Amino acid sequence: MLTNPKIPLHNNPAEIALRETIIKKKISYGTKSENGKTAWENMLSIMDTCRKHEVSFLVTLEKYFQENAKCQN
Repeated sequence: MLTNPKIPLHNNPAEIALRETIIKKKISYGTKSENGKTAWENMLSIMDTCRKHEVSFLVTLEKYFQENAKCQN
């Protein structure tokens, strides 16, 4: 950590990501089922990862569905 300048000395990005997730959950009033909760958490995780890697969430989602459709055939 001290020898690698890319590693921050704080965990603000993690705190910010967690705060955003909590705010989105409050706005949407949460989910009504365990499956819904899992789907919501997965979607937020993918969105956050795409943002951090500076790639389009929608393009990533489209690629996922295309690959999933290939596996179904």
